[in-house]
Formats: sequence, C-alpha cells, structure tokens
Amino acid sequence: MRLKKINAGLALITTAFVLVHITYTVLTYLMFYFNEFITHMITAPLMTLTIIHAALGVYAITRLGDGTRYGCYPRQNAATLIQRISGFLIIPIVFVHVRTFSLFLSNLQAGRMWMFYLLITVQILFFGILLTHVALSVPRAMITLGLITSVKTHTVIKRAVLAVCIILFVTAAFVVTRFDLQLISMAGAA
Repeated sequence: MRLKKINAGLALITTAFVLVHITYTVLTYLMFYFNEFITHMITAPLMTLTIIHAALGVYAITRLGDGTRYGCYPRQNAATLIQRISGFLIIPIVFVHVRTFSLFLSNLQAGRMWMFYLLITVQILFFGILLTHVALSVPRAMITLGLITSVKTHTVIKRAVLAVCIILFVTAAFVVTRFDLQLISMAGAA
C-alpha cells in the first residue's frame, strides 16, 4: 500500500508538470516564441517523473497485484482497464512526441506531406491518450492519498478533472494543428 501511495503522489506531481507543459506549449505556438531553456526546465523533470511513475506502476501491477479481475466485473473495472491501457500507450508515443517538431520540419523539407499529416494525427492521438489517462488517474490518486473521502467530492473532482482535460485536449489539438498547417503555408511561400 505504501508503494501505491508513493506512486499516487508522484502521479499528481507528474500531472502538474503535464499541465504546465501543455499550457506553455500552447502559448509558444500561439505567440510563435520558443525558449529552449524554459522548455528543458519543464520537460526534463517531467520525463524523469514520467519514467519513475511508469516503472512504479508497472511494478505495482505485475508484482504486487491489486486484485482487479477484469473478467468478473467488466463494467466496474472498465475505467481501470482504460487507465492502464492508456498508461501503456503513452510510453511508445511519447518518443514520437519528443521528436515531433524536428520530424515535422524534416518531412516538410523532404516533401513527404503524408508523413506530415500522419504526425499531426499522432500528436492529436497522443493528447487524447495522455489526457484520458490523466482524467481517470487524478481522482483515483486523490482517493489513494486520502484527499477524497466522500462520493460527492469524488464526483465533483472527477467531473472537474474531466472538464479540464477536455478543454486542454480541444485547445492543444486546435492550436498545434493550426500551427502545423501554418508551417505548410510558410514552406510553400518560401
């Protein structure tokens, strides 16, 4: 149980860094301003926290077990299953996400427009998977840490986190897609 609480706390800290990263990235896209130092100051701890959280999560699930029996209670365990699948899917897609900007530019310069559009699609998919994981995980982490003690509070927190995740998803998907499509028009004008 102690490892689960540590990982829950780590998940909330990681989520805070994710929110800062998404907000900063949206602002950089809107302002056409990129500061490598600030980006590194956000992403280095974020990646470290993500790796530790993922490792502890995989260890807890595979070695400690949590009694989740998906076959016996499929409806009750659907959110847990989606949470775990989204967590596992984040791992491979984050490596593409980290290199997205350089991949955009190299494929745009090489004239591989299909790859450019594929990268936009992967980015939007990544946002959806990541924010689904956050929306499902934050209320559960707060329960594990004893921050939520009533059903009413759980419902309110769950809805608030979901609303924030939906707003972030729509905003990030729109801003990033708009920026990437502007790259195409700038490349065509050059």
